[in-house]
Amino acid sequence: KGLLRVISATASNSGRAPAHMDFFSLDTNDWDLNGEGWPDLPAMANIDAMTCKDPRTQKIYVGTSSYSEFRIFDPITRKWEPWVGNDWGMAYAASIVVPELNAVVMDYGSYRQHDMMGDIWSICPVGGQHSVINLKWLTPKPPSLKPETGFAYDPSIRRIFWISDTALMRVNIDTWECEYIADVPSAHTSVFNRMAYIPALGGVYFAPGY
Repeated sequence: KGLLRVISATASNSGRAPAHMDFFSLDTNDWDLNGEGWPDLPAMANIDAMTCKDPRTQKIYVGTSSYSEFRIFDPITRKWEPWVGNDWGMAYAASIVVPELNAVVMDYGSYRQHDMMGDIWSICPVGGQHSVINLKWLTPKPPSLKPETGFAYDPSIRRIFWISDTALMRVNIDTWECEYIADVPSAHTSVFNRMAYIPALGGVYFAPGY
């Protein structure tokens, strides 16, 4: 058991090393650095790639800014496999596995950036092909939305919390109705998944700086 850094090894000559993985063991409190004992990512490695984990299976879903290179990583077998039928890319934006939908939900508009930001998401059933979601705004859409967004999912209310730039939104996974909630502090560099739902706190954690 431990923490797996899937993209961009911590200790590397380049400082970014997107092809390597690191693992931090909670048993030894030590790092397994520079991909030691772990396979390199396939050629699709990209430090801005979409990355999310299925809490049920621990499998990790990784996209990229290139096409035909959507992959799944199984940390138990330590093997990569293609996500068959998804000849598209996904980067620069939030993603999350929603167990109730058995699907990966992605901020596809932020990947598309200029033309669709804040208007569309994408949903991809685990093991299936993606389709576009048209968000239904219940409040005015914030005027300033940016790529490299963050998601957190609260299963108790079936809502995805979404931060883009300095705006916090809430999205209903049953109707895809979206509403602006409040402003949040500006993140250092970008939001890019710096948030998580904490059940013990009954709320969403956001780390704008480090």
